[in-house]
Amino acid sequence: IAASTNDGVGVAGMARAARIMPLKFITPSTGSDANGAAAITYAVDHGARVVNCSWGGPGITQVLIDAINYAAQKGVLLVFAAGNDGKDIDVSPTYPASLVATNIVSVAALDRFDNIAPFSNRGAVGVDLGAPGADILSTQPHVPAALEMTGTAYKCVYLAFPAESITATAARDAVITGSLSRVATSTSAPILVVDDSWHGYSGEAAGARLAKYTSALADAGYTNVTTWVTQTSGVPSAATLTGKTVVWFTGAVFAANQTYLTNGAYTFTLSERNNIASFLTGGGRLLVSSGDAGFDMWWLWYQGYSASSLNWYRTYFHANLADDDPGTGAASGLPGGPFAGTSFTVADPVRASDGFDMVTPRDANAVVIAQWGEYGRLNGTSMAAPHVTGAVALRYSR
Repeated sequence: IAASTNDGVGVAGMARAARIMPLKFITPSTGSDANGAAAITYAVDHGARVVNCSWGGPGITQVLIDAINYAAQKGVLLVFAAGNDGKDIDVSPTYPASLVATNIVSVAALDRFDNIAPFSNRGAVGVDLGAPGADILSTQPHVPAALEMTGTAYKCVYLAFPAESITATAARDAVITGSLSRVATSTSAPILVVDDSWHGYSGEAAGARLAKYTSALADAGYTNVTTWVTQTSGVPSAATLTGKTVVWFTGAVFAANQTYLTNGAYTFTLSERNNIASFLTGGGRLLVSSGDAGFDMWWLWYQGYSASSLNWYRTYFHANLADDDPGTGAASGLPGGPFAGTSFTVADPVRASDGFDMVTPRDANAVVIAQWGEYGRLNGTSMAAPHVTGAVALRYSR
């Protein structure tokens, strides 16, 4: 909306003279209508003329309706994202974008060809405007891409991306073996590589991802490596994991895909979570490479499929999900980490960057060991809405 212009850094804002009043009411997990209403009311009472609202959901309560009406009485425009479910909100509403109010502008996302983006909600009545919302250079700065557990009874490195999809072999091997060196006791220690990628649902060749790990370990001199493929062998028991250093990767499968969900092939099923919990509680050693662990555990909890998934993720990975798409595949290892100084690009053949997570340490037991690139390119009506807000702010400033 108001990023500095002509400085050679990042994106240029649409309304450089605008003043920003940043108000946060959404946590890494969720938000509430009451807190959203409080944020709108605060903005209105403190002089805002237009409010960008890149949020919404399937329902709405009276407290939020009252806040929207209050803003209308004060002449304040509210710009809402139409949502990213690819649906017609005239048929299946998303609120507050679908609310009939004189001061609401509902915004869909357009691609670079000015077509409605496939993910964007739409609606002849419920949507007012379309704006750029695909592959948008954002102001989202460096965000963590990997964590290491340092204050726990177990050893764990968590890569929030598919390490097997790092494009350069040397960088890929450095990330995999460097991470493993933090959890394995030696190159002769027993290593179990768990292939949880379910290639049968992603359309990939069997073993294609697994080979990237076994090759890296062989080149690094690991001599006691065995493998386990969940698609053919089922979930490894806690007893199977115990006594080994486990490398567990999940590939491209994800819970929000109904095919994967129906067939139980999503990231970290309940049985897998229980067995990993037992393994780690007993002092296990784990390297996990999963671009969807954070999002899937949150999504399963948020959609009501699992009451325990999000707490499991937070408890054992000591992580919070910041977002489910960094908008870039460029990342680098940080000083002091297991692959410090290694810059690399992750380019997953199935998922692109929406198959990577952005994560933050939940507590002092986890430290950041890698970060995504300078500024992320993001998709969503949450990126489209600020274009409209910026245009309104520019008009108000003249």
